Amino acid sequence: MLKNAVEELEKLKEAGEKNLKLNIKFAKGNDFLQIKIENTIEKNHLFKGINTPTTKKDKSNHGIGLQSINHALEKEKGKLTIINMDNTVCADVIIPIK
Repeated sequence: MLKNAVEELEKLKEAGEKNLKLNIKFAKGNDFLQIKIENTIEKNHLFKGINTPTTKKDKSNHGIGLQSINHALEKEKGKLTIINMDNTVCADVIIPIK
């Protein structure tokens, strides 16, 4: 997820976009770890959360990362939530601690 965020910011910077942001938060509770990654994105009218299609040209080698993360989290009773707000995306991961 972090790699995706950095790649998106690099793409926007090359396109001349200003006011780019990347926020990463970690929180730990007694039985969970939370990781939030929030970054500026290009507006995407095809946004479908975890199922958003990749915008990369080499589609056969991209677009399965978020689904893989979600599958692993579901297996461990964790959760991945992705929210798109205008030109910002927030990925919120909850990982149970056993």
